[in-house]
Formats: sequence, structure tokens, C-alpha cells
Amino acid sequence: MADLVLGLAKSAVEGTLTLANTAIEKEKLLQKSVKCDLMLISDEFEMMHSFLTAAREHIKNDMARTLVRQVRNMALDVEDCIESAVHLDKKSSWWRRLLPSCMPPAAQAAALDDAVHDIEQLKARVEAMGERNRRYSHIGDSSSKPSGQMHQEAVTNATALDVLVVARDSMDESDRLDLLKSISKNFDELQLQVMSVWGSASNVGMASLIKEAYDKPEIRKNFTRRAWVKLMHPFNSHEFIRSLLIQFYTNCCPQQGGTVGVLKPMEVIEARKNGLIKEFMEQLNNQRYLVVLEDMSTMDDWDTVRAYLPDNRKGSCIIVLTQQLEIASFCIGHSSCVSELKRFSDDHSVCVFLKKDRGQDVLTTKEKAARIWLDKFQRVRVGREIDLSELHVAVHAANREVIFVWGIAGVGKSSIVRHVYFSEVLEHKCSNFERFGWVNVSHPINLRDLTRSLLLDLHSESLQHCSMLRIKDPIQECRDLLHEHRCLIVIDDIQSVEEWDLIKAALALRATESSLKSRIIVITNEESVATSCATMNWNVRGLEFDEILDLFKKKVSEKTGSSDVSMEVIEQAKRILHKCGGFPRVIVSIADFVSTQLKENRLNLEGWRMLNHNFMLELETNRAFGSLQGLFSWVHSYFLTCPDYLKPCIFYLSLFPINHNIQRMRLVRRWIAEGYCRDNKQSTALESAEEFFTKLVKLCMIRMLGSAILISSFGMPLCQANGFFHEYIISRSMEENLVFTLEGSCSMNSQRTGRHLAIGSTWDRDINVFKSIDFSRLRSLTVFGEWRSFFISDKMRLLRVLDLEDASGVMETDIDQMVKLLPRLKFLSLKGCSHISCLPDSLGDLQQLQTLDIRDTFIIMLPKSIIKLQKLQFIRAGATIQLDDDTGMINILPQSAGSTSLTMPSIRRPHDTPVSWLPELSIRRRITGSRNCCVKVPGGIGRLTALNSLGVIDVSVERGEGILKELRNLTLLRDLGVSGINRNNSHKFFGAISGHRHLEFLSVKFDNDNLGCMDGIAKPPVNLRCLKFYGLVGKLPVWMMHLQSLARVNLHMTMLPQEELDAIENIPNLRILCLFLKEFQDGKLQFGRHFRQLHALEIACNSRLQSVTFDSGAMRNLEVLNIRCSSVSSTVFSGLEQLRELKEVWLWGSYHVALKQHLQNQLGQHPKQIKPVLREEPRLS
Repeated sequence: MADLVLGLAKSAVEGTLTLANTAIEKEKLLQKSVKCDLMLISDEFEMMHSFLTAAREHIKNDMARTLVRQVRNMALDVEDCIESAVHLDKKSSWWRRLLPSCMPPAAQAAALDDAVHDIEQLKARVEAMGERNRRYSHIGDSSSKPSGQMHQEAVTNATALDVLVVARDSMDESDRLDLLKSISKNFDELQLQVMSVWGSASNVGMASLIKEAYDKPEIRKNFTRRAWVKLMHPFNSHEFIRSLLIQFYTNCCPQQGGTVGVLKPMEVIEARKNGLIKEFMEQLNNQRYLVVLEDMSTMDDWDTVRAYLPDNRKGSCIIVLTQQLEIASFCIGHSSCVSELKRFSDDHSVCVFLKKDRGQDVLTTKEKAARIWLDKFQRVRVGREIDLSELHVAVHAANREVIFVWGIAGVGKSSIVRHVYFSEVLEHKCSNFERFGWVNVSHPINLRDLTRSLLLDLHSESLQHCSMLRIKDPIQECRDLLHEHRCLIVIDDIQSVEEWDLIKAALALRATESSLKSRIIVITNEESVATSCATMNWNVRGLEFDEILDLFKKKVSEKTGSSDVSMEVIEQAKRILHKCGGFPRVIVSIADFVSTQLKENRLNLEGWRMLNHNFMLELETNRAFGSLQGLFSWVHSYFLTCPDYLKPCIFYLSLFPINHNIQRMRLVRRWIAEGYCRDNKQSTALESAEEFFTKLVKLCMIRMLGSAILISSFGMPLCQANGFFHEYIISRSMEENLVFTLEGSCSMNSQRTGRHLAIGSTWDRDINVFKSIDFSRLRSLTVFGEWRSFFISDKMRLLRVLDLEDASGVMETDIDQMVKLLPRLKFLSLKGCSHISCLPDSLGDLQQLQTLDIRDTFIIMLPKSIIKLQKLQFIRAGATIQLDDDTGMINILPQSAGSTSLTMPSIRRPHDTPVSWLPELSIRRRITGSRNCCVKVPGGIGRLTALNSLGVIDVSVERGEGILKELRNLTLLRDLGVSGINRNNSHKFFGAISGHRHLEFLSVKFDNDNLGCMDGIAKPPVNLRCLKFYGLVGKLPVWMMHLQSLARVNLHMTMLPQEELDAIENIPNLRILCLFLKEFQDGKLQFGRHFRQLHALEIACNSRLQSVTFDSGAMRNLEVLNIRCSSVSSTVFSGLEQLRELKEVWLWGSYHVALKQHLQNQLGQHPKQIKPVLREEPRLS
């Protein structure tokens, strides 16, 4: 985990360096001595940043780790100290106050003295470290392996374990390979046989197993010429021949009773080279031989040795002993079979690679392997139907010569591709492919080895297989084959764009290759590689929880031989499976472990508890999970290669419990408050934070909830930390990741400290334990479950983030204490605190506050002092309301900047539990204090010019006109939600925001008196991307149809006439349309030949909607149809077959089973080869 420590240290140093330089630049009148001190600190931290960059490759020893950790802690302390001084001066002239103590004291002199003292101490620490530069030299330990080598080893280990699993699965214990028979099996066919013996973890047992067979009497009798040669490096052909001839003499004499026809050892030693070769070839051509080659380490050595050992058609045999998987496979060919010879431990077996005897078999070796694999995969396949179907179609599609499949390691990419590949192998007579080849890329890449291996696999079933070894230019041969024949090629484990460019150039693949007859599937872990190298790429995501549970049950049933898994086992397993991250490899390993325990009657509650509470430790150390060791090697290298600026965001995820739903903007705003994302020349802090979030999703650190298509279409706002990575992070020491949690019953521990504290819902709330903790460096506090007033301490002076969204029992008196004791707060969330109805006027003292979230509280008025908070960027208020019992719940909250999340009716079946992952679509309570479920804002709100998100605010109040005028000043708004728009104020409202060029998300709740209020408005915000109307009566505004950036429209109306519905099609770039209507014209919704650009449609259905019709040619690009139901039983859908690109139909809410069956029948008749899938409302257990 040293890589994470290094990343955190670099991020801390960068942040401190930025802050120090900013302080220097902003204060023109800085006292010279103080400015010099700051410049010294800045220079030293710049050097530290360079030092940490250089340290990346070598941070291995304890001294280096300690140094990096000290640098990180010092950087954070300096940052806290500078921010403390900034906070003490509200006029941005704080450096003037850092004067010698002899000067007359100014206001807040005591606090300033403390700040000066702290800076002087930190300066001394920085100077001391600078003087002790010799410590830095410890970083350059040459014994450390560079990250590239570590990554290569991790990939190699993961591949080796994959092969080991295949070897063990290839046959039962009773079917274990008989080595003696395998060596002698080619006597009848008289063909040369090559066998490779490989040790999965070491060379233990390899030589002894072969030696035992080598010395058997029947082997001595059948092979008159035997030799065992340990290869020299570099290879010496003369000594090689001498060794063989001497052993031929030694081994054949006892059997033949003399030395006839064989040179004696002394004659061999004295013979010249030409004579040796002549004698050697005579022996090999006329006699059956057995040669064991030990320590084969390179492909060049094999090519050279193989040239000296011809196929004499007498049933000879060559046995290669190697510790390198690539060599073992190369000597035989990739399509050969691998079998376990003997198992020494869970992670070490001796395996044999050999060609199976085709004999009288109808199927080829590759076809038999395909049938075995597909049969096994089919029994446990879950959740991959769409991926498999689409990849099958893409393989045969025109202009799809190269297809990239990408996703994180362990997610199942190779299994999906292998399913398609083997299916084509079995169906090759009707699939039009003539040859099939699968090659794994070695690193660093060697094009000759890669193309030679590919040729061997392509010719694995032909008589030309052996001749491939002698081809002088395998690259040209491979290139010709791909262009002249229809081949299906899989290239596995491309790691960079540069690697693909080399392969593409070698195989003469042009950017737009239209003449290539072959199809190439490339597998990679990197999205950047897939998107840069091909227009056609597939992202393979982890399994959803229902799929995880299904896979677990299938695997346990298969292993135990039972058709059913008990509910007790399932309930216990659920706790574990949430931690598997959706990775099939981990899920299968857990299932295998549970199956073994069940068969041996050793599975009990204590075993479950140990596995649950020590999940990562058990997986890393328990020999039963030996097959995962390669995955852990990969995970370590994965963290190592993650950008350093993302690492603080990664460990931050461990603050939230496993399987906990997190809103995207909650994370984004917290990262900004923590200083992980800052304004720079290229982007704002918010834009950087959103980019970080997107990257963590792509890295699979964060898992969005819902299917991939649903997320891409509607931008679902909720996520979870990936369970596997979450457990991996928290399993590292608290000293490294700076996060500590209070769970269960904790004892007093002076070492329990850190920068971030999470109080879990299971903690027993022991006040004595809490008071024993050192909070002097605490930056964030997150509370889950019951709140206690003692959670706020005067020791938390540096606290930046206070997140009480998941806390219960917070009182208004607690808010007073928070404001008094936590002056440095930048993020304050009281979301869902139902006992809060007002905020104290002292809120204005939180001068650093950036984010205030008071949604779902009883607060209906913001305090007047809020206008003092000049750094406030984000105000979220309001609550869900119920418009009509028959149309479900709607949410009038605007979405966060950059979000396109659903705000549709949240409805559920009466017999279901609430949908925990859609909190914004559910109603917590009925708010009665404000008729619009919004908040009133004080005069002067226009002074908060840093605001980029504001809502929901009530503009229908007496001072509403003044508020509308002040909105003109908030030109940085990206997200705005207002309530109370009517005929009297609509023109003033849109006039106030018409010049807001940053405004992208607008949510408007209309008063009842709004008929015609949108008429005559000619200048709306031009860059709107998302527009939501609630309660609009009459026609839609004409200006909507001319917004070039508008991609999403949400309409919550009583009725939308057909001509108005048709007019929406004129919006040039509309991609998402959401309709929530109470009444329907003639009881139906009809979509004609319109909406050609629409990708996603959402409809709210109630008992008054009788039919939904899609005419011929309608919505040709629609991919997702969401149907929100409220007691729906008889709505008829027709014309779904007209939706040519439809992929998913989602059912939400309360509906009769007849509706589900009706939709299934409709989708079953869809003309697409890959039928659209009907999905139901996602649930988490």
C-alpha cells in the first residue's frame, strides 16, 4: 500500500505548495521577513514534490515509507496553519498581523499569536528536513523493482493462475494424467511427441516426477536412446550434442550388452565437430529417442534445440522442463491441452502441456476444448446475455474488423470473449471463419514471438503446425494469412496504445480497413487504449448484486451436487458477496470455499463471522483462496499506476460503509472542501472534481447503480464504493490511509487518530472512548445513525467537513454548537435532519463555508447572515412533494451541476421494501411549512456571487420581485431551481437569468395561476442543457424549440395536447424526454414519425392511461424506455417493434403481472436479432 501513501503525500504537497504561493501572490503588503519565510517553505515543498516523484519507483523500505509519511503530514500541517491564519483575518490582510510580538496587539491577537507560533514551528521543521537531505538518498535503493517490472510480474502471475485453474478443471482426480502412458502413446502413430512440464509456483516436484517415469523399466526398454540435458546459457550446440551422445552410450549399453553402433564417451570427447554431427544424426534418424530438456528459458533456445531433434517417425518424445508459462505453451502451441500432473498445494501444481491424440475423435482438439469450456460456462453464466449477443453480432458485422473489449481485471472480459470465440469454433462450418487463433501478449512486447505463437494456434489442427517453427519471417506469414483467409483472432492483454500501434503496423491493419477478411478482438484493461484504438469497443462491467447472488448459488450447487442452496447459507453469504465488487473471479472463489466447507460440515456461524470481519485478510492469507493471489498482485500494481491526484479521493471512499448509497455531488463537494480539487488555469475546482469522479467510475473504484444503458441514458446520480476495493483500502493500516472509524464496542486507544473520522451506526456511543481521541488534526466527521451532542468538540478546530446526512436526532441546539466550535467548516450537510426548522443567525460566522445542504428538513427560511458567506457556492434546500395519489411522487429539486439524474415518480409495489437507492425519488415526510416545499431567501442574496448551484427558492413571496432582480448578479450559476413562477413574475424571472451563459440546469415550479405565463418570452438562457417544468398549464414556450444545447426535458403537467407533444420533436438536439401527466387526451399517448434523435424516453402511467402507441418510423434511435407505474394493470403498449435500436425496457412502481407479461410478449416479437430486455426496478438486499 506504499503507492497509496506516496500518492497521498504528493497530493498533500501539491495542495500546500499551491496554497503557499497563492498567499504570497495575493498579499502585496506582506512583511518582508514573513514573505521570505513563506518563500522558503514554498521552495522546500517544491523540492519535496520532485523528491516524491522520483521516489515512485523505489519506495520499498521502512525508512523510505516513514520519510514519505512525514513529508505528507508536514504538508497537511502547513496547509492547516496557513488556512487558520487566513480565517483569522476577514479582510484578506492577515499577513499584516503576523508581526513581531513587540508590536501593539490587534483584534484576535491571541489567536494570531498562536498562528504565528505554529508557522515558526513548521518553518523549523521544514528547514530541519531540508538540512537532512541525506535521508532522501534512502529512496534510491537499487534493490527495489520498478513499477513496470512489478506490473509485468502481476500480469504474469494472474495469467499463470488462470492456466492453473484450467489445468485443474480439465479432468477429475480419477482422470489424472498417466505420465507413463502419455510418453509412450505415439508408438502406433510414430509421430514425434513434445511435452512441456511446468510448475505453477516453483520448480518443486518437476524434475522428480519426470525422473521417476524416465527410469521406469518399460521406458528403458521402449526408448533405446535416452538423454537428460540441462541447457547451458548461452546455448552451445557442440556441448549439447556431446552430452546427448555420451548419455546415449551410457543408457543403451546395459540394454544391448555392448557398445555396437555407439561412440564411446572418450571417442565422443575426442571427436571433431563434423564427426559428432554425423554420428548424432545417425543415432537420431535410426533409433527411437527420449530427450528431457531441463531449464528451457527462451523461445530462441527452443527453436535452436528443436532443429537438432528431428521427427524420425519412430515414436520419439521430447520433454521440456520450464518454469516459464510462455515457454511451456510455446513449445506445444496455444491450442494444446494443459493437465494437472500433481498438486502440491493450493497455489502450486506441476502441469503438463501436450497435444491430445485425435485418434478416432470426430471433433478436433480445439473443438473439444470449446465444447468442454462452453458446457461449464453455461452452467454458471449469469447477467451476460446482452454482452454476448452484441459481441456475436459485431463479429459478423460489416466494417467491424477490429473490436476492443475493455474492463478492469477479474471482471470477466476474457470469459465473454472466450464464449464468443469458442461458439464460433464449434459453428465454423456455418460461421464463415476458416481459422481461429488466440494469443496472449507478453510484456515487453516481442512481435516475432507474438506472431509465431499466433501462427502456431492458427495452424494447430493442420499438418503445417510444426513447420511454423521454422518460418524465418513469422510477421509476414501472419500478415498474409489474415488478409487472405477469414480468421477470428483474439489478442489478449494489450496494455498501451503503443503496443497496439506496433501490432497494427506489423499486421498492416489500416485505420479504415475495408479489405481485411479477418476479425480481430482485442482485450485490454485500459479504457484509454480501447477508445483511442478503435471506434467499436465494449466495456465489461461488474455483476449487479442479483447476478452476484445467482452466480454464487449456481456455483455452490454445482460443487456440492445439491439442486438448492439453503436460505441460511444465502443470508450469511449476502454479507460477504457485497464485498466481492461484482468480480466473477472473487465470487467463484468464495463459492468454492463455501462448497468445500459445506461438504466437510465445517461451516458454522464463527466461520462466517471470521470471513466477514477479516474478509481481505482471509482472501490474502488463507490457502483456500490461493487462486486469487494473482488478482492481488494485479490490484497492487493497479493502485500503483493510478494517478497520484486520484489517490486521496480513492481512500476517501472508505469513510462510507460497504453497500452504502452515495450521491455523486456529495462526494464531489466534499472533495472540493478537502482541497483535493482546486481551481487552475484549465478548469474550476468543480469541473476537476467531476472529472475525478468520472475517472474513478471508469477505474471501477466507484460503481454507479443501474444498468450501463440506463446510466448512460439518464445519468443516475447514486453510486457505491466498489465493495472489493473498499475492503482492500480499509484493510491497510490506519497510519497509511488517515481514516479511522468507530464501530461496535471500541476500547480506549491513544493510537486512534487521523484526519478523517466516520462514526458507524453500530458504535455503542461511549463518551469516554470518544473523549480519549486526539482530534487536533481532524478534517472531516461523518456520522451514521444516532447523533449525540458530544460528537462536537472544541478540539476539532481544523474540521472542514461535517456530514450529517445519514445521522438521526440532530437538534437545533447542536447547530449552534457546530457554528461556535467549528469555524473552519467548508462543507455542512444537514440533509434529512427532521428536527431542524431554522438555522442560527451565527451561521454567518462560517466564513469558509462553500456547501450548505438542508434538503428534507423543516427549514423554510435562510438566515439573514447567510449573505456574509462570500465563499458559498452550493445551496440545496427543499423537499419532495406529492401532487396526486394516482401519479406518484415528484421531486421539485433542481439537479446538481453537471447532473442529469432522474427526478421521476418514486413508486413501489406494496409488498416490496422501499427502494433505498433512490432517496431523491422517495418522500420522507410531507412538508407543511411552505406551500412550495422550498425556502425563502433574505435580501442581499445577490451578493453571493460565487454561487453555482441554488435551489429551491421561493420567488412568490412579498420580496419576490427584489429577489428576481438580485438573481441578475449570480452570473456563475450553473444550476437553478425556483418555485412560485406565475403570470405576474415570469417575464421578470426569465429577464433576470437570460444573460446567464453558465446556466445549464433549470428547474421551474409554477403557481396555479400560470396560464399564458410563458408567452412573449424571447430571450431564455442560451446554454441550457436540462429544463424541467412542474405544473405548467397550456402551451410549451416556443423558445424551447430553438435551444441548441437542450438535451433533456422533464414535463410534469396535468395534460399535454397531442400537437404540443409533436412540437417537442423540433428541439434540435433533444436526447431525453420525461413525461409525467395526470390526464391524457383520449386516454392515450401516441408518438408519430418524430423524435428521430431521442435516445431515452420516460413515461408515468396511471389508471387513466389506456394505451401507448409508437407509429411506424417513430424514435428510430431510442435505446431505453422507462415506464413508471402507479397501480397500472390495463395499459396497452403497441408498436414497440418500430423502435429499431431499443435495448432495454424498465418497469418501475406498482403494476399488475399482466402488464409485465404483455411487454415481454411485445419484446419477444421485436425484429432485432438481439431482443430488447425487460428489466424491473433495481433492488439491493
